[in-house]
Amino acid sequence: MTGLVAAERGIGEFAVVDALPEAVVVVFAAVTHLADPWLLFAMLAVGYWFASEGVAGSPRRAGATAIAAVTCAYAATALGKAWFAAPR
Repeated sequence: MTGLVAAERGIGEFAVVDALPEAVVVVFAAVTHLADPWLLFAMLAVGYWFASEGVAGSPRRAGATAIAAVTCAYAATALGKAWFAAPR
């Protein structure tokens, strides 16, 4: 047992993934990259730089708030991963 979670926490997901068609696995792998920090921060930076008044009343303030919220969310995720220290 490592951290707070037992090492034997698998539920047989490998059998499910092996049964799926290759195209479905590739699509799911691509979708998971949408939550990667580098992609999300790049999209937020583009929105911060190029947003117009039609997007929000104060696009710079809204963009800065979004960047701060995403940074806090990633910090909470990293803290949770370190706290539980569950093996993959």
